Amino acid sequence: MLRNTFLLVTILLLATACGGNRSALQGQPAPAVEPAAIELPAGAEQPLPVDSLLPWESLDSSGFVDPATARRSTAINGNSEFLRGADAFQTDGDAAPSGQALRLQSGPAGSGSRSSATYRFPLAGENPATLSTDFNLRLRSDGSSGDYFISIANYGSGRWDWFGPFNDGRVRLPLSEAASGDYISPLGNAFVSVVVFNGSSLDIVGVSLNQFDPANASAPPVPAGLSLSPVNGGIELTWNSVIAADLAGYAVYFSKNSFSNPQSVGVQNIGFLEGGTRHLLSGVSGTVFVAVSAVDLSGNESAISAVQNATALSGSVPVLQLQTAATEGIIGTALALSASGADSYDWDLDGDGIYEISGDATGSQLADTGKAGIIRPAVRGSAGGTAVALGAVSLIISQDLPPVAILSADRTGGTIFNGESSPLQVNFLAGQSYDDGPSLLFSWSLLGDGNFTVPDAQPVNSQAYSEKGSYNAMLQAIDSTGQFAQSVLTISVKQVTGFNESFPVPFDSFLNGSLTIVDGHPAVAFRGSGGSTVTNGLFYSRALDSEGRVWGDPVLLEQDSNDMRSISLNVIAGNPAIAYISNGAFEMRYVRAGDSRGQTLGDWPNPVVGLRPATGLDEGFSLIECNGNPAIAFRINGNLAFIRATSGAGTGDTGADWADPALVLTSGVAVDSAPDLALIDGNPAIAFLNGASAQAHYIRASTASGALLADWSMAAVNVSGAHQVFGAPQLAEVQGNPAISYVSNESQGLRYTRSTSSDGALAGDWPVGAIVDGFAFQGLLSHDLAVAGGRPVIAYDDNLFGQHTNLRIATDELGTGWGPEWLVAPQSDRSHVANLNIRLADLGGLPAVYVSHGTYGLAAVYTFNTDL
Repeated sequence: MLRNTFLLVTILLLATACGGNRSALQGQPAPAVEPAAIELPAGAEQPLPVDSLLPWESLDSSGFVDPATARRSTAINGNSEFLRGADAFQTDGDAAPSGQALRLQSGPAGSGSRSSATYRFPLAGENPATLSTDFNLRLRSDGSSGDYFISIANYGSGRWDWFGPFNDGRVRLPLSEAASGDYISPLGNAFVSVVVFNGSSLDIVGVSLNQFDPANASAPPVPAGLSLSPVNGGIELTWNSVIAADLAGYAVYFSKNSFSNPQSVGVQNIGFLEGGTRHLLSGVSGTVFVAVSAVDLSGNESAISAVQNATALSGSVPVLQLQTAATEGIIGTALALSASGADSYDWDLDGDGIYEISGDATGSQLADTGKAGIIRPAVRGSAGGTAVALGAVSLIISQDLPPVAILSADRTGGTIFNGESSPLQVNFLAGQSYDDGPSLLFSWSLLGDGNFTVPDAQPVNSQAYSEKGSYNAMLQAIDSTGQFAQSVLTISVKQVTGFNESFPVPFDSFLNGSLTIVDGHPAVAFRGSGGSTVTNGLFYSRALDSEGRVWGDPVLLEQDSNDMRSISLNVIAGNPAIAYISNGAFEMRYVRAGDSRGQTLGDWPNPVVGLRPATGLDEGFSLIECNGNPAIAFRINGNLAFIRATSGAGTGDTGADWADPALVLTSGVAVDSAPDLALIDGNPAIAFLNGASAQAHYIRASTASGALLADWSMAAVNVSGAHQVFGAPQLAEVQGNPAISYVSNESQGLRYTRSTSSDGALAGDWPVGAIVDGFAFQGLLSHDLAVAGGRPVIAYDDNLFGQHTNLRIATDELGTGWGPEWLVAPQSDRSHVANLNIRLADLGGLPAVYVSHGTYGLAAVYTFNTDL
C-alpha cells in the first residue's frame, strides 16, 4: 500500500521520548550498529526493491523523484520525511492498518512466522542520516516480550543493512554510510523495512528519516546531570536534556572499567540513540561505568559526559506492558493508557520526560492529548522498590486526522487468451477505507495511468484488462476537509502464448491414464507397459514444480505384466488416491497415499484394497470425494453403478471401509460409455451415454452421500434433446449448475449445455447444446470438460485436421460462448498422433491437459506458457 496523506500538524518526531526496557547490544562501535554483525533469522534477507516512477510522480532536474509530487506527509522540516504506519509501500505476511498505524504480527510464539512492512521515502537524492521509529510493541502469545528488526536498503552494497533486534519501540539509528550515498535508489528514494518474527507483534505508528547535512559540522552540547540508580538486573539512568534544534538523541556508553574515550577497548553502547533523557540499562551485573553523549541529525557527536558508576542489583525484572486502545486521536480525545506487570506506576502522560503522577496502583490513566503532534506517554513500573521497568507508547494527535485508503480486489492477476473478446475482469473494493469524519469520497485510476475518475461515494468499481502487463491500480480516499490518502494494488495480466509439452516418464505409458492436481502440482496415474518388471504396472508421478515442467521418478504401485485399466486419480482426504482394474488380480481396486504428495514409494504405505471381482466390469471408472469419503461410478454388465466408502476417517484405506454393496442405478439400459461422476450442488451426479437411445443422460442423487438406492430415485434425464450422441458425455458444475459436453453424430460436432437449475432434474432444464466445435465428430474419441480460472474449458480430439488435441475456453463464466481453438498436442511435429485419453484439470486458474501421445507411446502433460 502507498498512501498520500497531508497532516495538518508539524510532527515533532525527535522530541522528548522516554525509553523502555532494552537489552544492551554487546561490543558495537559508537554511535551506529554495524549491520554485518546482526544475526538474522532465516528468511530475513530479501532482494532490494527495484524503484520505479509512480504515475502521479515527476522527476526533478537531477532525475530524482520530486518530493513535492511524492511526499506522503508533512515532516519535521524540509530535510526530513515522516510516514505513518498505514503508509506502508509494501507488506508481507500478517499486516493490516489499525487506525493511522499498521499492525504487524507474526503468529503465535514459536511459530517461526515472519511479517514485514516496507516504506519508501522520497529524499530527492539527499542521503538519510538518522532513522527513527515510533512503534508500540505487544507481548507474544506466551507473555514474553517481543522484538523486531529494522533495515535500510543499501544500493551501494546491493544488500539491506540490518539493525536489531530491539525490544524498545522508540529508537534512533545514526546511519554510518550516510556520507557515501549508499542508501539512495537511482530515483533518489530510500527504502526502510520493518520485520517481526516468531510471535512478535507491534503497531507501527510512524517511521522517519532525517537527511544528511554535510555543511553542519558543529556538535551539540555535552549532556550534564547524569545520575545512576541501581535496580534489579541493571541500572536506571537519567540526565539533563540538551538544547539543540537538530538533536537526534543520546548515545549511552558503558564498561566494566572507567574510561575517558568511548572508542576504547571494552567500552560498549546500547546499539541505538536514546530519544529521551531516561534509560534502563539492563542485562548488566556488578559495577558498571556509564557516560552519555549528544548526537545531532548529521551524525555530529558531543564529548561524553562525566563518567559515573553504580552496581547493578540482583533479582528479577518486571515484564511491563503499556497498552492503548487507539494509536491516534483528535486534540482533546480521551485516550486510555493501561499498564500491567508491576505494583506501582509513575506516569508521564504527555511524553515530556516529567512524571506528573507517582505511585499509582491502578495502572490506568488518560494520555494528555492537549497538543498536536506525536506524543509519547511513558510509564515507570516498579515492584518491591528496586524491580523497575520502563515503557512508552507513541500516539498521533492532530487537529484533523487524514483518511486511510485500503484498496482490495477479488483477484490480483490472471491470464488472458483473447483480451478483446475475453478480458480479465477485476472487481475492486474500497469499503475498508476509513476516516475520523462521517463520510469519504473515492476516486479511481484502475489502469494506473494517473487519470482519476470524478470522486463519488461508491466504494466499488471494476476494470476489464484486455492487454498483458503490470497495472498499478490506484484509489484516492478523500475526506470532508479535502485531505486524501492513496492506495495502490498491482494487477498482473499475463498473455497465453501456447502450450508447453512434458513427458512424466521415459517408457511406454500410452494407454489408461488420469490427471489431477496434488498439493498444487499436476500429477498423473497411468499404466506402464515398457516390457519389463520395472516398467509394467500401475504408476504414479507428481511434477516437482507447480507448472508441470519437471517430473521426478515415477512410483510403481503395482507390478502387473497383464494390464491396468479404468485408471482414475483424485485427491481423497487430502492425499492422492487411485481406483483401477487390475487384470492380473482380476479385480476392481483402490489405493491411497499416506502423504499429501505421494512423491515416493514410501509415501504409499496403505495396502491396496480389492473392492470386487472384475467379472462384468466395463471400461471407465470415475473417482471423487463424496461427502467426506471416496466414491466411484463405474459400469457393470452394461449398467451404471455407484459405490462409496463409509470410513470415519474418510480415507477408504481398508476393506471394511467398503462394506456397503455397490448400487446398480440402471437396469435394462445399455450404458455405452465410461460414466463421469461429479458433485452437483453438493450431491453426487453422473453423466453417461444411453446406448439404446444414443442420448446423453444425467442422474443425480437426492442426498450428499448417495448411499442408498432410494437416494437415486430421480429418473435419468436426456440432456442432448434430439441430438444423437457418440462417445462419453462429460460432467462439471459450472457456476452452481450442472453442465455437460457431448459429441453429436449428426455432423454437428462438439456441444455444451448447462442446466438452468442447480439440480438439473428436468429435461426442460437443459437448453439445446451450444456448438463448441462445429466440425463433424470432433471430440468423438476423447474429450473432457472442466472449469479453470472460473470458466468452462473443453479439451478434445481433432480427427478432421490431424490426430491432434485441441482446447477451447468459454468466453464467459457460464459457457454461453466459446473462444478460438488452441492446439494442445502435438507440439513438436504436426504429423504426430496425440489425441487419446484426454483429461483436464485446473492448475492455478489455467487448464492443464493430459494426453496419450500415440507417436511416442508416452503419457504427456501440457500446460500453458504465458508472457507478462
